[in-house]
Amino acid sequence: MGFALDDGALKATFRDRAGIGQSHYIDAGNAEELRRAVVDAVQPPLRVLDRAGKVVAEGLVGGDPVSVPAGTERVEVLTDPIRVIEPVAVQTGTEERVAPDGA
Repeated sequence: MGFALDDGALKATFRDRAGIGQSHYIDAGNAEELRRAVVDAVQPPLRVLDRAGKVVAEGLVGGDPVSVPAGTERVEVLTDPIRVIEPVAVQTGTEERVAPDGA
C-alpha cells in the first residue's frame, strides 16, 4: 500500500513506525525512484569477512561486484536467519562468484 506524503512530520512518523516493526519506509517521488527502492528492498545486503572476522567488503546480492583482499573469506547474506557461505577462497587478480548451497 502506498501514500502520497508531502508532510515532513508525517513522513518521519511512518519512518519511525517502520523501524519499530523492523521494516523500511520508502520515500519515492517518481516511478524511477520507486523502481530503485523496490530493487534495493529485495536485494539483501551481504558482507565479506576475513579469517579474523573483520568485515572487508559490503554489497548487495546480485548487485555490483565487491573488491576483497586475497585469502579465505566468509560471506554472510544478511537475511533472517543470516545465510553463510564459507569458505570462499579468493586469489589475487581473480573474480569469484559465490552462491549458497552450490547454486
